[in-house]
Amino acid sequence: WRYRTTKLLQRYRRGFVAAAAVLTVTLGMATFYTGKLATERDRARRGEAKAEQVATFLTSLFALADPDQSRGADITAREILERGSRRIRTDLADQPEIQAAMLDVVGEVYHGLGLYDESRELLARALALKADLYGDQHLEYAASARLLGQLDTVTGRLAAADSLFSRVVAIRRAELGQQHLAVAEALQGQAMVAVYQGRPEAAESLYHEALAIYAQRTLQRHPPYATCLNDLALLLLERGDTGSAEPMFREALALQRAWLGEDHPEVANTLYNLGLLLRERGDWEAAEPIQRQVLALDRQLYGDHHPNVAYSLMGLGALLDEQGNQAEAERAYAEAYAMRSDLLPPGHPEIIKSLSSLSLVRNKQGRYAEAEAGLREAVTLTREHLGEKHQLLAGRLNDLGWLLHDTGRYEEAIALHRESLALNLELRGPDHKYTAIAHMHLARSLGELGQFQEALTHQRRALAIARERY
Repeated sequence: WRYRTTKLLQRYRRGFVAAAAVLTVTLGMATFYTGKLATERDRARRGEAKAEQVATFLTSLFALADPDQSRGADITAREILERGSRRIRTDLADQPEIQAAMLDVVGEVYHGLGLYDESRELLARALALKADLYGDQHLEYAASARLLGQLDTVTGRLAAADSLFSRVVAIRRAELGQQHLAVAEALQGQAMVAVYQGRPEAAESLYHEALAIYAQRTLQRHPPYATCLNDLALLLLERGDTGSAEPMFREALALQRAWLGEDHPEVANTLYNLGLLLRERGDWEAAEPIQRQVLALDRQLYGDHHPNVAYSLMGLGALLDEQGNQAEAERAYAEAYAMRSDLLPPGHPEIIKSLSSLSLVRNKQGRYAEAEAGLREAVTLTREHLGEKHQLLAGRLNDLGWLLHDTGRYEEAIALHRESLALNLELRGPDHKYTAIAHMHLARSLGELGQFQEALTHQRRALAIARERY
């Protein structure tokens, strides 16, 4: 048998080598996929067990509201969360995977309630736990990093947020592929950070990249698609492109109403942005009922002390201000400013915007000393917290220049308007609406000093941009 086998192998050596190679590869692949299936099965079992443990913990947490346990006392949602946070630290100390998952859940709820300090503590702890458990290149780590990145975006920690979202995008692309829904979700978060950082071109590119993933995956009917569409439309509106923004807002709104109903937060958000667009066009009659509807809906959804309510108050205040109702506008601005000052960290962009709007409406009422103090504080806060090259600074310089013009200090006003114009040209470009406003205000102050030729040059440029845009 040995002799015959040797002769056979020598005669058909190539065939046997090829067969052996095929057999080796086949066995290798079978072993690999058997192992992979076993790993996936074990992972699925662990996931099921983890989900059951999380569900059990949540059930026990909300059982606190049961009369048998509360003994007739009213238990608020915040009390449940506080007790749950304490129990997560103690009862789950020996189960770090479940502990990290629960920290994410409760931290996200705190974020939704506008309790940012409490949220940060829990989400940061979850991220640290997952780094220890899985390493910092794992999908579980990316899930927690995204939640913390969202919180950092809202609370103005933009450098930290940008770093977190960059890592989330990289991890999800490596683990899930370039066209996965989770990648699009992370790109949206990264785009929002870019918006807050004053990088509109980068933000628009990221939004388009996310929308392309939805389109390629035929997920245009998926709720995050509508959110992404709304966010891109808002960016286009801020850049002065109302023609492109309006159909996006209306498409997003129709999809959200169909999926989520009339009283959902995403519907309120898109409605608010549509109201902004109508305001931008000067269609106050159509915009006012929308702004009031959004404010009522936000109070219903979030209560009277929440960042989203502050946004709605600012929108309504701006509309009332433009209509000449300064008294009611001031009340809306003041409530929003007080709310944001209480909820957000010092120097947050939204606090600065509220302070500026409140000061400007006081300027219109002739309360110059109060207005000037507020506007100078807004400029100082912007320089300190956002730097010298930020779109928000251009606006604040323009606002202060307007007040100085109204009080007869034209040379000081001109210096501020020149600085504002230079920033707008650099950051927004020569054809943006805010660039036109800077030209117009500079021309106004130059004219008061008799510098008519330069004033005419700036005013003609403002008029050309306005004709092109509107």
